[in-house]
Amino acid sequence: MFSKLTVAFVLSALAALHAQATPATSLTRARSQCNGDNVNCNLKFAANRVACQQLVNSITANPNHVLPPSPRFICLSLNGDQCCVSWADNVQGLTQGALLPVAQAQLECEPGNPVLSSFASDVDLNGECTTQCLSNRPNGCTD
Repeated sequence: MFSKLTVAFVLSALAALHAQATPATSLTRARSQCNGDNVNCNLKFAANRVACQQLVNSITANPNHVLPPSPRFICLSLNGDQCCVSWADNVQGLTQGALLPVAQAQLECEPGNPVLSSFASDVDLNGECTTQCLSNRPNGCTD
């Protein structure tokens, strides 16, 4: 028969081998790399800055509003100019407030320019690592 010490050692060794052989899940990797500070400014899908500021103000006024998993955008039109916050993946239980930190950072793009467009990769939205855009269209800003 094996002693308790031998069994404990074998179990410990098996657990260590399993940990080495089992790579971290993509979700774990995604969350560890999901820092949201990667805002890229461009003018590819430029939106009116005033419309975007109004959109962010509207989101700020309703931070606890829960958004449906689809569609994946919030848009505001102002005098014919559209500004949208959009995100790449379906996110369950997403609140408008979760979009604010990156959207506010995106407003800092192109200072002094009346238009702006930006995307941020590796944004953590309610546990989902995704891309968030601020642009003139509801369907993203990277293609």
